[in-house]
Amino acid sequence: MNFNLLSDKIVFNSLKLIKHGFLEIQNHDSKIYKFGNESELLRAKVKINKPGLTLQIIKSGSVGLAEAYMRNEFETDNLTNLIEITAKNIKIVYKFSGIFDLSMINKLKSIFIKINKGRSKK
Repeated sequence: MNFNLLSDKIVFNSLKLIKHGFLEIQNHDSKIYKFGNESELLRAKVKINKPGLTLQIIKSGSVGLAEAYMRNEFETDNLTNLIEITAKNIKIVYKFSGIFDLSMINKLKSIFIKINKGRSKK
């Protein structure tokens, strides 16, 4: 299963619902996606340079997005507008942002292991 394609579908389908601003995304394969109202003054363009950005966002949320920006995995013509579009559409962004937070999963796993170790000693 290609997790990058799956994560692209999840994120891009969610972005179809944005109500504030206009976002144009050029994917790593040069395909262009447009979200929001094209007549909006609040707009940003994003160019994804490396596959896996959407998976990173799903796994780590805004921290993953910031880390990807620092690694030049994507670029934008207006970072301030991108942040503002994200903030104004936060309910939509939260639907996919960080839904696979691995630190939380690992914490739950460690609790489960401790519980089972305690039971096995009895």
